[in-house]
Amino acid sequence: MITAYEQVKEVVMAMKRGAFDYLVKPVDLDEFELTIQSALEHAGLKNEVDRLRLEIQRLHQVGRLVGKHPAFLDAQMLAIKSAQSADAGVLLQGESGVGKELFARLIHTESPRADYPFVALNCAAFSSEIIESELFGYEKGAFTGARADGKRGLLETAHGGTLLLDEVADLHPEIQAKLLRVLEEKEFFPLGGTRKRTVDLRIIAACNLDLWEAAEHGRFRRDLYFRLATIRIDLPPLRQRQQDIMPLVQYFMDHFNDKYGKRFRTISHDAEKILLAHAWPGNVRELRNTIERIVLLENEETILGHHLHFLHGASSDGKPVDQQWRRSFPMKAFLWSKLKNRLF
Repeated sequence: MITAYEQVKEVVMAMKRGAFDYLVKPVDLDEFELTIQSALEHAGLKNEVDRLRLEIQRLHQVGRLVGKHPAFLDAQMLAIKSAQSADAGVLLQGESGVGKELFARLIHTESPRADYPFVALNCAAFSSEIIESELFGYEKGAFTGARADGKRGLLETAHGGTLLLDEVADLHPEIQAKLLRVLEEKEFFPLGGTRKRTVDLRIIAACNLDLWEAAEHGRFRRDLYFRLATIRIDLPPLRQRQQDIMPLVQYFMDHFNDKYGKRFRTISHDAEKILLAHAWPGNVRELRNTIERIVLLENEETILGHHLHFLHGASSDGKPVDQQWRRSFPMKAFLWSKLKNRLF
């Protein structure tokens, strides 16, 4: 902005509307050139930040939530809408392997906190003592074996950003109470500490069971549930999204082709029948691991039925192993059915 009148109100308004700087007439050409150079460098840095953000999304697969099932699309839309808030609690519910962390990353990336850290903690992976020290950190000498210089907790590490608490139902009641204080007061004390710490972050909770039911039966604090579940997003299991299985197979096949330098291009009819018939108890994670194993170990251009022999209940002809065994050994099958009736 170039102006003949250095009026503060107009300058402030221009800056709010996007002006990079302002110059007062008569304009000094050296100052003008320096201002233009600074503006170009600023624009270049902004473009680089945008490019790096897109690259981070690609590395975390945030931009590729594969699926067209209505329930899956509804969950995506709800996640994107919830990201508009910087601190509304989000509870992601669904079976293990459905992609809860991927959805949490999507919410973080689309939120005003995207430029700050995303930190994840699996609450079922450690004892309550370790979880407490991981979350809140500790001062030096807080307990036997503590580091001499203390430790910064994940709450502080995620300051400004997002903290994902996976399997939140496994949190000890005492930790639940401390977490509630963090959500309400934005403050906490590290273990062994007397100086209050303040944090500004968003907490996303994830759980593979019905957290409200756990709260109803006294296994989880109701007041904490309501703070965490301002928005609840239920993610459907893969067995309910059969139309998404083959697109996911293609996506993972292309991904691992690039990773391992392979050239798988198609899926045979027998392999497709096995993939569609499988129950996928491990959901998308199990499917991903299945395709990675095939691409890594085999050297074909087509995924064949016998490549999937390790799946429980799968055979090379696309029929369940139990049916194949009955055809080959009818007398044994007959005897087994009699024995099974007696046992069960």
